[in-house]
Amino acid sequence: MIQEILELQKNLREKRFEFCSKHLKKDKKIIYFAYGMLQKKYIYSTFNIWYALNKFSDKYKVIIGGVGESQNDINKEDILIPSKFQSGDETVLPKTIDYLVLPFVNYDIKKNIEKIRKQNKNIIICYQVDFDFTDIASKNKELKTYQDNKEIIFENIRLVDKVIFNNENLCNFFIKNKEKYKLDGCETSGVFVKPFVNLEIFKNIKDNKPEKKKDDPKRIGILCTKENGEDLFFYKKVWQSISDKFKEKVDFQLYGNKNNSIGKSFAKIKTDFTQQTGISSYYNEIFNLNLDCVIIPTKDNSWNNNNYDLERVIEFQSLGIPVLVSKIDPIKKIIVDEKNGFLHTDRDHLIRQLTVICEMDNSLDSSNMLKKISLEAFHNITENLDISKDNNIKKIEERIFEV
Repeated sequence: MIQEILELQKNLREKRFEFCSKHLKKDKKIIYFAYGMLQKKYIYSTFNIWYALNKFSDKYKVIIGGVGESQNDINKEDILIPSKFQSGDETVLPKTIDYLVLPFVNYDIKKNIEKIRKQNKNIIICYQVDFDFTDIASKNKELKTYQDNKEIIFENIRLVDKVIFNNENLCNFFIKNKEKYKLDGCETSGVFVKPFVNLEIFKNIKDNKPEKKKDDPKRIGILCTKENGEDLFFYKKVWQSISDKFKEKVDFQLYGNKNNSIGKSFAKIKTDFTQQTGISSYYNEIFNLNLDCVIIPTKDNSWNNNNYDLERVIEFQSLGIPVLVSKIDPIKKIIVDEKNGFLHTDRDHLIRQLTVICEMDNSLDSSNMLKKISLEAFHNITENLDISKDNNIKKIEERIFEV
């Protein structure tokens, strides 16, 4: 699937403005995701749906297109080309589309919607909302612009037929607060879509990991994102305590994207940092970090409860890496403590969990608990979150496009 995504990206870059006469057969309903550059963050909300419905559904065809190298490059007056939608080597007229899925943008899309509806009055327009734009806890400037433009976003919600959320709490929050945000009487419906996994992604991973020796230090992964600086600093006591106690017997591996809190969160603590790269090498990078476990720093607060989307947890579990994470609402719905992961209630609890892990040696018998948790986590994913399973295909069809 990774190769197919890369090919799709290449086509969009090279041909997105080219007019082609290829027409789609109308034997299925057509879903069009209007995006610019197809980034890694769209793996679950877009690529998986594109791949699974095209391969397994007898009802829908999904195409992906858009204009611009990224969402920020899209002309704000013209998020789409109203006369034709570009998708690789296909040109699709709006009147041929049954469902249009728009990305989470923070500017006015009223003119665009009006143009599209004039050409196709039966089109169903969906708008993906990725996070709670009314309460930006992060200092990330890009996210702050969404809060600054929240009234515009509410107006966008009123204009579309359906809002797609990637967090169940966030979906329920908006449904309960329709009146507060002047959405009472709004005909727009909200749906939550679980982040299913396409296991095809993991089939071509090349194992370059060195074999662990009995006395090798424990490699503890810590996820860093542009938004989780506050979470990293909140757990500073944990990093320092484990570093002081185990010294050379623990190896902190930071992975992801740098933020301003890394320096002060790990002051005087030896760490290695691996920058997250593109889709083509993303999963290989994580796998070959050779981690014993990974911590996803998540304070128990309203931001994380309403916005955490489970994707990172599922990715690490799919790669056989035990996850340690706070017992927040989204997480505890898929993780059972010490069965398919580790849940902690506070910083002292996390210190105790890490102490147990760091005191294990690397022999099969001692680390059996980690191996059991890895296997159980992967089993849970294959049983419940494998997107290729018939029941999960039906859930996507029914939840997004048929309710």
